Amino acid sequence: MKKSIIFIVLLAVVGGGIYLWKGRPMNPAASKPASDVLYYTCVMHPFIHRDEAGKCPICSMDLVPVKKDKAQAQTAASAGSPEPDVLKGLAPVTLTPFKEQMIGVRLAPVRADQVVREIRTVGRFAGGAGNFAAASADFTGQGTVAGGEAYVVADVYALDQPFVKAGQRAWVSPFSHPELKVEGRVARFYPYDGTQSRVMRVRIDLRAPLSQEVFANVQIEATVPARMAVPRDAVLHTGTRAYVFVERSPGEFQATPVVVGFQGDDLCEIASGLKAGDQVAWGGNFMLDADAHINAVSPEGKP
Repeated sequence: MKKSIIFIVLLAVVGGGIYLWKGRPMNPAASKPASDVLYYTCVMHPFIHRDEAGKCPICSMDLVPVKKDKAQAQTAASAGSPEPDVLKGLAPVTLTPFKEQMIGVRLAPVRADQVVREIRTVGRFAGGAGNFAAASADFTGQGTVAGGEAYVVADVYALDQPFVKAGQRAWVSPFSHPELKVEGRVARFYPYDGTQSRVMRVRIDLRAPLSQEVFANVQIEATVPARMAVPRDAVLHTGTRAYVFVERSPGEFQATPVVVGFQGDDLCEIASGLKAGDQVAWGGNFMLDADAHINAVSPEGKP
């Protein structure tokens, strides 16, 4: 009997202790420290945000943590100096001389230069070329065509019209023999005749007649006066904005937004965003761009 009473008392004491221990609030000092990771993301797809580490659902790369202190610092910096939309997600890139050589980085100075673009279009032979001569007077609205003249009437579309000027050089070849090119000059502009929207017609006088064909290939050398320009390959486009990588110090590159003007075959006019003497990268740009995206989401700021 006594043993049963003692056993019951012991059970009561133990049960009460467990009850009190469970109901006791945890010591804040002994609790697990809160995580300093804001979220996990993919360096190649920074729009991926996950609460836990794992694999990117798109490329299967390991997700990297983005820490709260870094995210807060970036937010504060953005609030102090608003960052252009085109530069969001692009961090500065620092390269060693060896890596610059490996990815093929080349530098070009921003300077005033003549920007040239070859405008390719089509035209019709007229005058001494034969087949089109009879119809060319009605087509141009200029009266009877003298049989000895040799010229081409070319179509110039809206995007190219501001850059075509009288006196510019042109090359013309028949459709059947594109290798037979004859040099000419833009001679005059015809009034809009309403037959096609957003098309202007220009006359190109030729040095010699080409053939008896009707249709011609036309190349017009459009130029603009010397303007601030960089190699065309230096400019990266997002679809609505453009930017270049400027060398701020040896080996350090910063994405910089620019406004692009006339785009030539080799050079691109920079209307604003750069100044004369700036050094821009025009080789290895895609690797620089990838590093800039990686640095923007890497916790240490390094790829």
